[in-house]
Amino acid sequence: AVVSTQSTGRRGKYSSGEEASRALTSMFTDGTLIYRGYVDDAKNTDNAWLETISLNFHDEHSKTYGSFQLGEDYTWVEAHYTLNLFCQHKDWLKDVVELHRAHW
Repeated sequence: AVVSTQSTGRRGKYSSGEEASRALTSMFTDGTLIYRGYVDDAKNTDNAWLETISLNFHDEHSKTYGSFQLGEDYTWVEAHYTLNLFCQHKDWLKDVVELHRAHW
């Protein structure tokens, strides 16, 4: 799933910050590297450029990620080739979709 600028209105299932912290720590323990390196960006110059690391943290049955309220400005949306994404984000998202043998 991808994050977009819409509200979910959902509440998280965690009753305390400590419980949520343990869930987040567990969730972000093992990620799959999707991309590491240079990012083609208009702000790049001969002396300064952007580099990034893209990781995939997968929650097959929505036991962890689906439990968090994302906040007022974000929601989960379907990963789809028509999404208007910045820079190489669409390429990385397609790599994740292919990794999980999902439909693009």
